[in-house]
Amino acid sequence: MPKPLLVVLVGIALTGCRRQPPPPPAAAPAPPPAAKPDAAALPPDYDPTVLADKGGDPLQIYLAEPRNPTWAGVVEEVIGGQMRRDLKQMVPEARGLSMGCRTLSCLILLDVPRDKIDAARAVVTLVTLGPLTSDLGVSPEGKGQVLFLTERRMADPAQFTSWYRRARQTTLEAIRSGKEPNPLPVPVADIPKE
Repeated sequence: MPKPLLVVLVGIALTGCRRQPPPPPAAAPAPPPAAKPDAAALPPDYDPTVLADKGGDPLQIYLAEPRNPTWAGVVEEVIGGQMRRDLKQMVPEARGLSMGCRTLSCLILLDVPRDKIDAARAVVTLVTLGPLTSDLGVSPEGKGQVLFLTERRMADPAQFTSWYRRARQTTLEAIRSGKEPNPLPVPVADIPKE
């Protein structure tokens, strides 16, 4: 073997066996976003109505309350969904309804023409959802605002939504039978049967 070829082969062998420099250290992962407070941070006996009874402003109580995703999601879907269907049927001019819930309170926004806000409010307050229900008037965007705070005993979303369904049905039957006056913006014959 000629000498230059041997040098090349030895050079290849040595470079092939050389230890490769370690890869540069990986960048540290970005820190996770700060966790939003959740309902677990609240004491087990938390009750927003008690705070209101002690002089707390209902809107500030709602704003300070962390979101319990389980309770809020179920209430928004079941109760908010029924309110949307009722609103569409009884106030056809309504453009929409949104409901933002936290742990034991919800804010309902009514997107309806100004002259239909009272009618829409009558639909969503047909069942009193908590011992404290506040009409917050019209938002700067022109939406009707209704806030409710419910009690600790309604902390189970399945229990709360079942109660709502029963209370809604009982109230509608009482209106249809004439046992209660009709606060709704439709004649008795047009009140939902479901």
